[in-house]
Amino acid sequence: MQLKKILIQNNQQLQQDFTNGIAIKQLLHKRSDLIDSILIDLWQQNKLADTHIASLVAVGGYGRREMHPASDIDLLILLNAEPDTQEQALLSDFITTLWDLGLEIGQSVRTLDECIEEAEKDLTIITNLMES
Repeated sequence: MQLKKILIQNNQQLQQDFTNGIAIKQLLHKRSDLIDSILIDLWQQNKLADTHIASLVAVGGYGRREMHPASDIDLLILLNAEPDTQEQALLSDFITTLWDLGLEIGQSVRTLDECIEEAEKDLTIITNLMES
């Protein structure tokens, strides 16, 4: 898989940059940019960009562009409406592909109404959304 090779090569380069004393903030941003690139590519490959059923939102440390090497990638898949069976399959394939790449994913799949409902129950959810 081409993306896995890109991920490995870039992670090795980031490790070398760290060893060479590159500023941590710069490395965190570079790793976030790498993850952005991979996610956008996969979103398009899995035809999710064409469907307009959902938006991909970076949250947590990833949303703040603070991607440490051991950090999981916190994602919100924000749905326009409840997905049909075919759309569910596209979303499932997308998430499975991320796992297959070896990425540690923390994902939520919600509609806007569900986000509001969950945020009313849990302050950390609204904080994550505001920071993204």
